[in-house]
Amino acid sequence: MPGNQFSFPKHYATSRSTTTRTLNTSVQRSFALIGAVSLLPIALLAFTTAGWHCQPRHSSPPQQPEGVWLQGQLEGFNQPALTVYQWQGGHSTLIDTFHITNPSSFSVFIPLKDTAILMLYHQYPLPIVAVPGDTLWIHWNLSLPYAYEIRGNTAATQLNRALQEVTRLRQALTGERNPFLQALTLRSLPPESPLFRQYTQMLRQIIIRCQNPACLYFLYEFLTYEQLPVLTALIDSLHATQPELFQGFLWSDLQTRYQKLKQSAVGSPAPPITIHNPEGQILSLYALRGKVVLLDFWASWCLPCRITARQLRTLYRKYAPLGFEIFSISLDTSRQRWLRAIQEDSLFLWRWHGCDFQGWESPILRQYNIQSIPYAILIDREGIIRARGLPPLQMDSLIRALLQQ
Repeated sequence: MPGNQFSFPKHYATSRSTTTRTLNTSVQRSFALIGAVSLLPIALLAFTTAGWHCQPRHSSPPQQPEGVWLQGQLEGFNQPALTVYQWQGGHSTLIDTFHITNPSSFSVFIPLKDTAILMLYHQYPLPIVAVPGDTLWIHWNLSLPYAYEIRGNTAATQLNRALQEVTRLRQALTGERNPFLQALTLRSLPPESPLFRQYTQMLRQIIIRCQNPACLYFLYEFLTYEQLPVLTALIDSLHATQPELFQGFLWSDLQTRYQKLKQSAVGSPAPPITIHNPEGQILSLYALRGKVVLLDFWASWCLPCRITARQLRTLYRKYAPLGFEIFSISLDTSRQRWLRAIQEDSLFLWRWHGCDFQGWESPILRQYNIQSIPYAILIDREGIIRARGLPPLQMDSLIRALLQQ
């Protein structure tokens, strides 16, 4: 099952080719003719004819592919290869793996069409702002987290400095030297905790001092429903004081993901749903307006989902007479397995079952930003999302309160 935004990267391979230029034989013959014939009109005619055909379209060499050169020194490099990913929106996609024969003086070419953040992976990931056409020089001590120096473009240098500053801040607040443990400790803190507030305030100052749009990279760690209020406050504050930060290549992607979270966040109207039930009839979420609805995302092949069904039955028997309804959306791709699971788990207690047989490609999942199942979303009588991501039984008191309104 898909995990959260820190999932393993999807891999794809890239290939490179080299080309060699050759002189067109027609050019050589034409110049020989010029040398042999002294009459100027004939010479000019031969030269003109050759000129029109010296670079035939079918034999023109392909242009050098766009990209960036990475050169420099790798200290403490104890592996035969260096892996490079392209980072986008919290996910990393494999570009290539390069065999490094001389770590003290390495040079690799990365095909790249647009400005992007590359991730060099060894023991720790190293983010680099890369611009097509650049040559970046890197001195990286791989035995220490983020102990590196970059020269070649201003954005890469400024992100480098900011990242080292953020790493020192995280270490001071958490007491952890490992960057992964630092991030894990901070993510486990409640957003309202004093330590977390201190971290976000100091992070904001680091981004302001960075003065480069690439430093919006640090805001991606707050792209969760739990941290959405924190992210909103940071974006509003930075936009008011440093509007130039929001004109770079990262803001478009961050804004898209941010708006997508807001559309299905707690307090937002529930996006519309239309889907077919087992009888082929169309079900619409709007038809349940006036009831408290629990959206249940599940699948027959998901064991935790099948276990959670017991909690759903308890809630339905308890609150259905008071105006409570369950709307189950299945990620199954097999109609037979879907219907069999409904019977086996006694989910026929409620009649609101839908499936579009598209699995994880279902547009409903994208609307509600569902990354894992089982997943429950609670909607009030007016169609507003009131809770999401909690186990059904933890919504018991909230369901009761909404029914009493």
